[in-house]
Amino acid sequence: MNAHLPPVTPRRITSVRLVSVLFLIMASMTTDSSARTDTRSHLWKNRLLLIEAPSVTDPEFQRQSAFLMTEFAGLLERDLIVQTSFNVDTFSLKLIGKDGTEKLASHTPVEVGRIFSLIDSMPMRQAEIRRSAVPE
Repeated sequence: MNAHLPPVTPRRITSVRLVSVLFLIMASMTTDSSARTDTRSHLWKNRLLLIEAPSVTDPEFQRQSAFLMTEFAGLLERDLIVQTSFNVDTFSLKLIGKDGTEKLASHTPVEVGRIFSLIDSMPMRQAEIRRSAVPE
């Protein structure tokens, strides 16, 4: 038995199901490549993770989804919104910073640790971390 894994409890199972449902809802928000994201509406408020894939059953999309589902709290903590688009030829992922610029682009799934490390190294995120460490 792996000592690093938390015990499976009814509450944990419910949490995993909730995260799965939330991710599927996010994944279904944009269903085709013609519905492009207006990044201007997110300027200075949110970071965006834009994922495009041929379909929801695409193996690369499934792999990226599995990476993201394990780290929902980290997505929220970093003001990261995941938006998906389907009916494209190939998988792609783009990370857009709060300043509206592209921070990462990939045609293969990216582990969440890499995404979080990149975000956490950004000056704006460093300022957010400092502000959250100051007692109110």
